[in-house]
Amino acid sequence: MKKITLYIILFFIISSISFLIASIILNPITIQNKCQTGSVNETHSWCTLERFENIQTKLKIYSGLTILVSLLLFIKNKWVEQNLNRLKKEFIEIFTKKQIKKILNKIKNEKKHMFILFIILFIAITFRISHLNDPIRTDEAYSYNRYASQPIYISQSVYNVPNNHLLHTIFVKTTTDIFGNSEMAIRLPAFLFGLISIILSYIFARIIFNKDVGLLTATIMSISEPHIQYSTDGRGYSMIITFCILSLILTHYALKTNKNIYWLTLGFIMSLALYTIPSMLHFFIVISFFILYIIKDKISNNKEILYGFIIYLSSTIITTFVLYSPVIIVSGLESLTKISKGTFIWTFSESILFVEHLSSYIFFGLPLHYSLWIFLYVLGAILIYLKKTDIWKTFFILFPIILVSLNIIQKVQPFERTYIYITTNIYRNLL
Repeated sequence: MKKITLYIILFFIISSISFLIASIILNPITIQNKCQTGSVNETHSWCTLERFENIQTKLKIYSGLTILVSLLLFIKNKWVEQNLNRLKKEFIEIFTKKQIKKILNKIKNEKKHMFILFIILFIAITFRISHLNDPIRTDEAYSYNRYASQPIYISQSVYNVPNNHLLHTIFVKTTTDIFGNSEMAIRLPAFLFGLISIILSYIFARIIFNKDVGLLTATIMSISEPHIQYSTDGRGYSMIITFCILSLILTHYALKTNKNIYWLTLGFIMSLALYTIPSMLHFFIVISFFILYIIKDKISNNKEILYGFIIYLSSTIITTFVLYSPVIIVSGLESLTKISKGTFIWTFSESILFVEHLSSYIFFGLPLHYSLWIFLYVLGAILIYLKKTDIWKTFFILFPIILVSLNIIQKVQPFERTYIYITTNIYRNLL
């Protein structure tokens, strides 16, 4: 058995022991008394004996699950080693000195092009940096005071309202611990991820179209009002924009090369998006249906591509489950399955109002009738220019259909910002 496999097994064994010890140490009656006397920073309504008994039971269940995983890994250690070796080989193939040198030479040969990209990024920074010290907004203040300012074990386990964008909370906790609880420190993670998303949008557009379209996409991103707003808002929306674009890039390479390293990384990035905001489940479903639609005719001749898809699904589900474990143990699974607050779609007028609000995100606040015409024009242009890439033509058609279907099934009209990753990155940037 190789060292890395042994380390993985040991990690799960130690985790199992830790969960078991925690369940033994946890005395529900003592904790409840401390909670109700104010020793624990929580409301009295939360401090019930039943809740702490449930936590104790879940810790024991997690202990059993992790020991089962370690046993399974021990039994299948050769299979684990085989797949780890394959991932290592694929990683080396992608990041060889030759490949890195090729990328550096391309940058060197495109000095003028890269200079323009640098200017675009400078403009993006200029438009955003002046807003970093704006007065704090209500949701930002609530998210910081209620979660990011608390100890990490509280912020990553208490999920009673959707304002706690868990992964973003970790970044805000880090920046405020280093730089203090200023407006700029609270918004710094959103600002940095906003800039990264502009670079990724350039890369994605360059991959699908060409380098000039990449510059155009980056330019529109840099001056996009919604993108500027959420890149200077101390919440997790710029993070999900970044993860979504990165997911699209990884999907492209996974389908093109069928390398397990791409499928696994795609699953990991998707789980980070889900960990930031649970409503990203919609995006996960869309991407999964899209991939399944593309590979359905290839499965009979190529079982490897189905294997890659299974790796993507399993890595997403398992990693997300592990990341949300503190929330599941403390706050319960029901805290994640509750439908997000929104306006129910019961009337035609409410539906039109939502479309008007969404169009203002996509088309710079233009009235609905203008926006619809522009939308049809953009969609037509996409379908024309994507003749050579039928894969992405399918994606642009499936995306709105599946999202609308999911909202109808849920019978909920989400806030427009729920789909900020669409409006700032997919249709709007191809305008």
